[in-house]
Amino acid sequence: MSETIEQRIVEEQRTATCTVCGTDFEYIAEGLVYLVGDNPRPLWKPKRTVCSEQCADDRETQRAAEAQVDAERERIRQANRLQQMIREIDEHRIWPRYRTNLELVDEVVQLPVDASVILSGPTGTGKTYQAWAMWRRWAIAFAQANHCIPEAHFYTAPDLLERLRRSFDGEPVRLSTNSMLVIDDLGVERPTEWVMEQLYRLIDERYRMRAPLIVTTNLNGRELRARLGDRLVSRLAEMCHAVRID
Repeated sequence: MSETIEQRIVEEQRTATCTVCGTDFEYIAEGLVYLVGDNPRPLWKPKRTVCSEQCADDRETQRAAEAQVDAERERIRQANRLQQMIREIDEHRIWPRYRTNLELVDEVVQLPVDASVILSGPTGTGKTYQAWAMWRRWAIAFAQANHCIPEAHFYTAPDLLERLRRSFDGEPVRLSTNSMLVIDDLGVERPTEWVMEQLYRLIDERYRMRAPLIVTTNLNGRELRARLGDRLVSRLAEMCHAVRID
């Protein structure tokens, strides 16, 4: 049979200093003694730190005020950090010639930050500036949510294809589906079978992973289909909002 352990409550008068008003006060401390062994020691309840209910209420008010101050300090710290990241994005991610005129057109402002978009229109209408403005808006939202600055995966179509070619020679192209990809001037590349297959695989992966994509092109839908084929353009049409810039 297991041995029954006796226990009893003990009391002791103590003196403490109120942590709110600084007044010395007396109180009865309680402890629990387990009558085991030759020299049992009581387990005391936590000592009192306030002298009255009023001081207890004042302490809670003080703690709430301190928490509010801490929260405001953290908000300011986060805001300052975000401004630092925005400067980093503007000065070190965006290509120098495109760091001005980054105002979004109305059709784009209404779209979600992570929307996939195909921008079409004649040469010289500012499609590349608009693509950078969209990437900047997305990058700032990414930095705010993740507390880090994303890489700028911004390529002209010929440059992206050249990087893909080099990847077969051991130079991997890392196009994270967590990042926004921008393909500028789609349709200027020579549409070989290899080119169309690589572009389709790249765009289809982003479609399946719901990864954001921005495409600019000088061609309209009919011209783009004639150059790159129905399969690739149909995939773009499924995943992208079409915005015309004239």
